[in-house]
Order: sequence, then C-alpha cells, then structure tokens
Amino acid sequence: LRELHGCPPLQYSNRLAKNAQSYAEYLAKRNLFNHSECKNYGENLIVRKGAEGILLTGHFTQLIWKATEKVGFGFARSKDKRSAYIVAHYYPPGNYEKDYKKNVPPLERGRVYKPTNMDLSK
Repeated sequence: LRELHGCPPLQYSNRLAKNAQSYAEYLAKRNLFNHSECKNYGENLIVRKGAEGILLTGHFTQLIWKATEKVGFGFARSKDKRSAYIVAHYYPPGNYEKDYKKNVPPLERGRVYKPTNMDLSK
C-alpha cells in the first residue's frame, strides 16, 4: 500500500513491537477497544470479536503516512479466546491534519481495489 502512494517501506522495530505486544495484551485482558494515550508513536488497532466475526479497524492514513519510518506489531487473544487483538505502533507518529497534504500522497499507480464485506470477514 505504501508503494502505491509513493511512500518508502517501513522498517520493523523490536521496541515498537514490544510496546504493541504489551498493549495488545492489556486490551485483550480487559476486552477493550481503546487507543493508548501515548503520543510518542502512531497506533492502529484491529479486533475480531466472536464467532460472528465483527472486525473493527483504525486509520488507513497512519499506515501510508510518508514521514513514518518504523513499525512494530503485537497480537493477543482474550481469555475466552473469542476475541483477537492486533496493535500496530508507528514511529514517528502521523495523522496530523496540517501535514496531510505532504504525508498522504495520492495513488501513483496500480488498480484501486475496494474490498467487499465478505473480503473483510475472512
């Protein structure tokens, strides 16, 4: 996705992954879907709840934010195993309204694909 918007690839960060893992475990233990209050990194959350497969996601623009250089991921399941949590932490953080124009470039190439609800439930 970043390449389609002319953004350089992200580098994996063990430090960000450790923080993301810790927060994923925190959310899973409490069955929550809340962003952390840390302002040192950007954050995306995904949770899949129950057999019905409700999928909640965060912000696409943080993923392709041009100035962001590093990413780390965490994964945890709720105690009852009915919910799965994925947390992504990004550095430096993005999603600042005044910087959108220079950090969220339009598509450069490729075909735009709009996923269906069925695609998202897989």
